[in-house]
Amino acid sequence: MANAHSFVITLSNNRTEKEGLEVVLNSSQDLFHPDSIGRKKLLTILGLKIGYLKTFDLVRVSGADRKDKLLEIPNPKSVTLIELKTTKKAFAR
Repeated sequence: MANAHSFVITLSNNRTEKEGLEVVLNSSQDLFHPDSIGRKKLLTILGLKIGYLKTFDLVRVSGADRKDKLLEIPNPKSVTLIELKTTKKAFAR
C-alpha cells in the first residue's frame, strides 16, 4: 500500500510533467498533445497496436500547425512520437 509521502511525490511529478509539456509545446507549432481519441486514431493511421496508447506524450507532425482546427496526416512518415522525461533536478555543468 502506498503511503502519504508516495502520494505527495506523485502529485509533484504530475505537476512537473505538465509544466514540461507546456514548455515543449510552446517551442514549436508542429507539436501536439493528443487526447485518448486522437491517440487511438493516430495509432491506427501508423498501423500500431492500441496497446501503445500511453507510450508517448506528444506528437510532431512535420508541416502541420497547431492553430489549425483539424490535424491531417497525409503521410505517416511525417509523424514523430515523443516521450518526455521531466525533472526539476539541476544538472551538473
